[in-house]
Amino acid sequence: FSFASNDEVSALLSIKESLVDPLNSLHDWKLDADHCNWTGIKCNADGMVENLDLSNKNLSVNLTTLNILDVSQNFFIGEFPLGFGKALKLASLNVSSNEFNGSIPVDIGNATSLEMLDLRGSFFEGSIPKSFGNLNKLKFLGLSGNNLTGKIPGELGKLSSLEYMILGYNEFDGEIPSEFGNLTSLKYLDLAVSNLGGEIPNELGNLKLLDTLFLYNNNFEGRIPSQIGNITSLQFLDFSDNILSGKIPDEMSLLKSLKLLNFMGNRLSGFVPSGIGNLPQLEVLELWNNSLSGPLPSNLGENSPLQWLDVSSNSLSGEIPVTLCSKGNLTKLILFNNAFSGPIPSSLSTCSSLVR
Repeated sequence: FSFASNDEVSALLSIKESLVDPLNSLHDWKLDADHCNWTGIKCNADGMVENLDLSNKNLSVNLTTLNILDVSQNFFIGEFPLGFGKALKLASLNVSSNEFNGSIPVDIGNATSLEMLDLRGSFFEGSIPKSFGNLNKLKFLGLSGNNLTGKIPGELGKLSSLEYMILGYNEFDGEIPSEFGNLTSLKYLDLAVSNLGGEIPNELGNLKLLDTLFLYNNNFEGRIPSQIGNITSLQFLDFSDNILSGKIPDEMSLLKSLKLLNFMGNRLSGFVPSGIGNLPQLEVLELWNNSLSGPLPSNLGENSPLQWLDVSSNSLSGEIPVTLCSKGNLTKLILFNNAFSGPIPSSLSTCSSLVR
């Protein structure tokens, strides 16, 4: 196979560390020698590794003692090798940003010492193995940017140590497993652009440590669960570009750490909860292209460093709040295609931060 990377020497030495070399065939793989002259290495005219040929060297992989393997940001191609389930001491496996294809090996679920598993940015196909539910020490799971299909297995809800789950940009079927409500250590959940549907499970409200929840650009329908208001650590909440309907829950006003609230491109109706004007950290509020009505909170922008506000293409009415630029941070203000009345606030004429 061929590959190139920003740090080829480190990648090659990482491979060497994972190999058993009884004939000392790779004796010249050292930092003080030009890696283009190493055994089995062929570089192109630019000094980038073009081929790696380790055939007939009596090499094997020492998986029993392997602790960390990082070959990210290369151009490894082909199917991912079997056997990593035997790496019982493996704590970190990072093969992100390569060109692997085929299925994710089921036996990875046997590497129960794994704390970090990053398979993002390749061409993996098929379903997420249910065996991943055995990785009870796992803190980071990255599978985004592949060609994964099938339903997300509920077995992932067993990963009680998991802090980061990044599964977006795939082609899954079905819904978010309700078992995800058991992931009470989770801080970051990204399921964006994943072809998921159904209703957003109420159980996500159990994730009290979550600071980021990205579900945008899917096919979620039904109401926004009021239980989301229980996740008081949330800073970034994006449900945009779905088919969500009903009202924005009043419980959104409980999210005092919220910096970004994006519900644009849905079918939401009713009033914007007045309590949103009291969110002290709110920087971005995107609600455009819904069917919202009534006034904006009269104190919106008074209590937070508001930077972006887009509520265009709704049925909002009443006066434009005079407080939108109270903190002097407002850069984007888009209000068109509504039914606002009254004067344009004079405070906007002195809002020097405003760009649009």
